[in-house]
Amino acid sequence: MATKPRPRFSVAVVALEKETEVLGPSTQSLRTLADEILVLYAGSADVELETLAGLGVTVRRAPWEKNRAALCNRLLREAAGQWILWLEPGEQLTRESVEALASHLEQCNEPVSAGRLWIEIPPGGPGQPAQQAARVRLIPNRADLAFEGRVRQSVLPSIRAAGLPIAAVPARIVRHPREHDRAWRAARAERDIELAMLEQGPNDCLPVRALLAMGDAARDLEDWPLARQAYSEAVRTAPGASTEQLQAYYGLLDTFTGDSGEADEQLAVALEALEAFPLDTQLLLAMGGYLQARDRLDLASRCFEVAVRFGQVDLETWHPCDLAQTAVMCLGASWQLQGRTEEAITALSQALGTHPEWMRVRRALLELLVRQGRLVEALRVAERLSVPLRQREPFRNAIRGACRAARQQWAEALEFLEAAWQAGCGDPICLRALVQARFATGRTEGLQTLLAQWEAADPESPEVRAYCQALLASTDPGVAFPDAPAAVSQMWVRIDSAGPSGPAAAHIPLVTQTVCCSPPYSGTVAECLAAAGPRPWPGQTNSTASAAG
Repeated sequence: MATKPRPRFSVAVVALEKETEVLGPSTQSLRTLADEILVLYAGSADVELETLAGLGVTVRRAPWEKNRAALCNRLLREAAGQWILWLEPGEQLTRESVEALASHLEQCNEPVSAGRLWIEIPPGGPGQPAQQAARVRLIPNRADLAFEGRVRQSVLPSIRAAGLPIAAVPARIVRHPREHDRAWRAARAERDIELAMLEQGPNDCLPVRALLAMGDAARDLEDWPLARQAYSEAVRTAPGASTEQLQAYYGLLDTFTGDSGEADEQLAVALEALEAFPLDTQLLLAMGGYLQARDRLDLASRCFEVAVRFGQVDLETWHPCDLAQTAVMCLGASWQLQGRTEEAITALSQALGTHPEWMRVRRALLELLVRQGRLVEALRVAERLSVPLRQREPFRNAIRGACRAARQQWAEALEFLEAAWQAGCGDPICLRALVQARFATGRTEGLQTLLAQWEAADPESPEVRAYCQALLASTDPGVAFPDAPAAVSQMWVRIDSAGPSGPAAAHIPLVTQTVCCSPPYSGTVAECLAAAGPRPWPGQTNSTASAAG
């Protein structure tokens, strides 16, 4: 029996001023699958679009009337495909996602449902996670479907009114890296605030959708009073326990910028949010962070444990792709702060037993085992880490040396660590233990180079800066270094490396905040070393720094 031909498939993109330069990747990523690619441009008439037309893209122009939904609806009526995939300028699909989408379309001969795809924002920098949200982007070409909203436009209301089911499509749309560009985000924010204000109804009321758009825009502009006002109103007017209300709570919590005077209010907002969403993973992690900052480690660990065991995620909200790993790592770190090391090891090990592919958790477990000097277990955990073939044995030597350093077996530790470093191992485990071992044995030559290399490999580590601070504090060559710098023993529990005003904060604020106190020093190692000048490293004749192991 002959198979039915695949339904015709259209790709639609609406572009505004200064968005044409990123249209190429968007249109070309689906060129092999789409029967037609439509671009509607509402911007300056001076912009040349002939290049796109030469690539098989149908280009239309329209005046900008400050209404995104109107542009989408115009393009919707021009599409000839039975299925329409909507993309934002700069978004594209990987080859694997294109193949998955093609398979989905072949299985759905009749377009009788809408499709929800993952939208991913790539990491904004080292140590920052990719973020994702599931959104309806694939819709059937039906006359009863239409977008609404000048800003934050959505087709969902008409899909619900039509009674269409929404199916999960196993494909992922990746956004352009410009999402992390502050200038671009600021320009978008200014435009979105203007569009949101145009949606005012009777009594100057704004719909929840416009309030959320205004809050997001004000946050990108760091206009915290306006952002807080918009999010607070969205919390009040959104349907209870809805996705919109949850998004409003996320945004509202992000308007607290770390001022200690706002800590009580922030905690109250988090408690209120958890009353409406008691098992939301991101709220639980945020609450754990706030409690940890108040030294309520017992309550913080309970929040983290509930997140690990029962946490839920609203897929339509932005959240880190590795949120489940984050919850496990927060729980493990919280237990470490309470001296419950075995429980921390058990939690991390159990998570890896279920998800052996979780490399962040594997790395955290390895670090913990090394600090405990548990060599056999550490080597076993390290086997699954992605290490270049040439570096595998040096990395194992680094683990052997670091475990011995943790047991203060300095001579043996140095033998392994020096060999690993000379063989090119620049892993933080190697560099940290080597610095500690040299401190402990008085072998201070080359420590400045090691510290700088360690900081480059692990820029978020408080330990490297603590050692550098010890250097700056020791001005008398006859005075030995003190015991391990105090900041080394003050563990940092980070959910992510971005701060509340960092690039990722515009999308999922709650799990990008540092959740403990900052150390009493600042600046990079390079800056500290520059401040240190050419003075010699103080001599050290004892092993008083051994506690650093």
